[in-house]
Amino acid sequence: MSLTSELKDPGSQVSKWVDTNFDVPAIVGMLRPQIEGLTTIKPAGVGAGYPWSIVGNAVEFRLRQSCEIDYYATSASLAMPDELAIFHDALAVLWDKYIDDPWTRTDDAWVVYFAGVLENVFRSGNADELTKYRDGLSYLRTSNDWAGFIGDMKRLRNSELAGISADNYPVLMDLMKLMPVANEVLDDIIQVSDAVMHSANLQGIRHSPLFMDNPVFRGGKWVGGADGDFLVGGTLFEIKTTINPGNLLQATVRQLIGYVALDADDQYEIDELAVLLPRQGGADLELPLERVLELSKFDHRHEMQLSAQESLGGVSR
Repeated sequence: MSLTSELKDPGSQVSKWVDTNFDVPAIVGMLRPQIEGLTTIKPAGVGAGYPWSIVGNAVEFRLRQSCEIDYYATSASLAMPDELAIFHDALAVLWDKYIDDPWTRTDDAWVVYFAGVLENVFRSGNADELTKYRDGLSYLRTSNDWAGFIGDMKRLRNSELAGISADNYPVLMDLMKLMPVANEVLDDIIQVSDAVMHSANLQGIRHSPLFMDNPVFRGGKWVGGADGDFLVGGTLFEIKTTINPGNLLQATVRQLIGYVALDADDQYEIDELAVLLPRQGGADLELPLERVLELSKFDHRHEMQLSAQESLGGVSR
């Protein structure tokens, strides 16, 4: 379990704590005016089975590239199923190559889609999640193409002469381009990535000396883990690559409140919450923590965090 999973369960202890202590609908109401008038980037003519979550993960991976973050280096020591390890090893090679010689925009789209596949599986920790990608077979050419792609990757990884290594980069890139993904998906990744990467908001994030990727919250141990997307000074960013940001506001607000509550010992001194919206051209929604606390039972951030520790961590005052 994790904070996100716990918050999806209205009967969980952390869900009850958030909803008891915060006026979430009123907090969401403060954000709604900020999404009015935003233009949304979305692929034309797509139907059921479009791999929205993979594209979103791919765009997020591209943003991390632009911030020069080696997202998969920290996961190299983790045990993982064989099929997942193949993706992980390949991305490590592709990333190292990218640092020395950035890909063309077309290659970029292939690689970040590939990263999006891994991201969904890696986040879940469950290789069975690969079945989700087969749900989008109207956008992958056929299930046989997918099985063939995985088989080719396995043969490359197990080859005594090659293996997935920097020496085998050209073969890996050629194989990756055989992954059965439709052109409209790649075009979507390029369009959304270009828009957000050239936005003033992302430029401010990536060039800040106070930028931190993937802050891990100490209190996450009480809920099975909790880590955010970006932290810039005292501003905590959550990335949501969605065509309907309004539909996610309540869940996102609860998620951000949960992160601050789990910031045990006030490690990051968070004073503002923000949502970065790639499909809306990198627009960001801003919410000062002071305003959030005005719609809660707490006067101060420390009081909020202590309450969460008592309720979720079993620690008395």
